[in-house]
Amino acid sequence: MTGPRSWIAGLALLLAASSAQAQSSVEVDIATARSLAVQLIESGQPGAAQALLQTLLAHDPDDPGLLLALSRAERDMAHFDSAARHARRAFRLAAPGGGKFQAARAVAQALASDGKRGRAQIWLRRAARQAPNDRALALVRREFRYVRSRNPVTLSFNGSISPNDNINDAPTTNRIVIGGLTFENPAAQPISGVEFRFQAEATYRLPATERRQSEFTFAYAGRRVVLGEEAEAIDPTLDNALFRSDGLSVGWATKYLLPDRERMIDSAVTVFADWNAGRHSQTGLRAALGYTFPLAEGRLRLGAEFEHADRVDRPIRSSRTRRLMADWSIGLENGDRLGAGMTLSDTDSASEAVAHGAAELRLSYHWADPQFGAHWGGALEYRRALFDQPLYSVEPREDHAVTVRLSAEFREMQFYGFAPVVELRREVVRSNISRFDTRNTGISLSVRSTF
Repeated sequence: MTGPRSWIAGLALLLAASSAQAQSSVEVDIATARSLAVQLIESGQPGAAQALLQTLLAHDPDDPGLLLALSRAERDMAHFDSAARHARRAFRLAAPGGGKFQAARAVAQALASDGKRGRAQIWLRRAARQAPNDRALALVRREFRYVRSRNPVTLSFNGSISPNDNINDAPTTNRIVIGGLTFENPAAQPISGVEFRFQAEATYRLPATERRQSEFTFAYAGRRVVLGEEAEAIDPTLDNALFRSDGLSVGWATKYLLPDRERMIDSAVTVFADWNAGRHSQTGLRAALGYTFPLAEGRLRLGAEFEHADRVDRPIRSSRTRRLMADWSIGLENGDRLGAGMTLSDTDSASEAVAHGAAELRLSYHWADPQFGAHWGGALEYRRALFDQPLYSVEPREDHAVTVRLSAEFREMQFYGFAPVVELRREVVRSNISRFDTRNTGISLSVRSTF
């Protein structure tokens, strides 16, 4: 025998030894040997498949299909390191598309089986990048969610860039009338600019029971601003650093599923600290309790929250806020999602500029099917705030704020499971005190995980 058949002779004997049935060597071709290797794996004989595949790879060490089959056999044998190594080599050698998709999944499966779920999630994102069709992409998303649910440590990052025509939240007029006298502040004018926001969160999940899941979180949120050219003419003392903000928080949260598995109780406690313009401004504590249950084919969450903020920079502005919340959402028959919510809050403070009560209404809608190449979502919010004591006039301050948001997520442009999102935001605040009338229009570009 010469050529491939010369070194493939005896493969049937190897297979026969694993099943203790055959007694002699039989000559088979490469295609048959590959098929036999797959059958051995599927029949629960990974050891025999491994020996056969190693023989085949000795002839063609750069065959990604053989490497993938060997990775699967080794994973079944709990040889996770070598399974991941051979799958990574298959990924390097495979053609873009389906080949690299299968190889990236194989790496993720080997890593997840070895308990390395964080690295497995990275490889599933690489698989998503190579998904040949929507069905393959949906498969990767399901696997990603499953691995993430089993991973005790989760990291998440969000960032956005937002051009804004009123980045300093200036009023619509720089004139204020107090006691019949008119005062003018030349610096109180809208300034354009670009806002940069970044958020990072690390979550550690405690071992879950059948109905309870608890976790600790550590989060950071930062804001940076680049003021427009008109800033120097309006107020030469302004600097980008004056609009810088940073926040840190550490929290604990738990969810408890009630015996009927239709209702859930959640609770959370968070300690936070904030810095403005590089200076420590406040520390605080926030505690929340919620109850979720089915309602009108949707889900309703009723919640209560208490927050204490201790202002370090201006102690008189320290406050205590109590909130009652209701949020309802429903998935429609066409896959769209409708949401509505309400919040009632009361803030106590020694400062007349802080103490107030407020009511907020929210309505949101998200379309399931893409339109014009994007997945769309919209939200409308109304907020009324009534302050406890008069400060700038004989009447207490009363604000009415309307905010409209429209977002477009371009999933067809996703990169490693992250898709660009464009959001347009318009906010108008009308107050009985003219200095608090504001208009703000911004457009932001961010990235969002599609998993």
